[in-house]
Amino acid sequence: MVKGDAAFASRVEQTVAAIEAGTDAEVVVVSAPRSGTYRDVPFAAASALVFLAMNAALFLPFTVSPWALSLELLLLWAAGAWLFSSAPVMRALTHPERRRRHVREAAFAEFHREAVHATPRRIGVLVYVSFLEQQVEIVCDVGIDAVLPGGRWIEVRRLFEVHTLDGFVTGLSAMGALLAEAVPASEHGPGLELSDAPRIRS
Repeated sequence: MVKGDAAFASRVEQTVAAIEAGTDAEVVVVSAPRSGTYRDVPFAAASALVFLAMNAALFLPFTVSPWALSLELLLLWAAGAWLFSSAPVMRALTHPERRRRHVREAAFAEFHREAVHATPRRIGVLVYVSFLEQQVEIVCDVGIDAVLPGGRWIEVRRLFEVHTLDGFVTGLSAMGALLAEAVPASEHGPGLELSDAPRIRS
């Protein structure tokens, strides 16, 4: 599983520099551990677990003290909430569209936070990767949208593999080839240079 560590930062920075050598487009990469909090998911799942346990207790062949049962159910809820808060479990318990919506909203927020829209020719591209959701979102400024139809970006996004660093870099390089074709490097450049280093959120 790829994560926003030093190896990620180094590889991505090198790849972005290589991409921008062949295109006037300005590329910014942002990584985040997650895009949504999903706090309700482990709590709801733990509550369902306690409900099932409480109903099962009704059929026990022996009597359980109400105080002991209450304590056991409380401990079960706490353990369940902790267990269900792990990333793989939360991915399994959340609807794909909910995860996609959170990633999309976070990507657009980062697009403005990092001023990707500030290039004079409006040719900035933000690549946002969210590790819990294991999704990549690409947000392009109007100058890129004018020369590349949305369908091409759907194809490129599918090339990103967030399970491995090599897979993510492969997708990034494929995007760079598309940008070099649509917005090749010129003497004018993007008009605004943003850092090649990825922005790693904690």
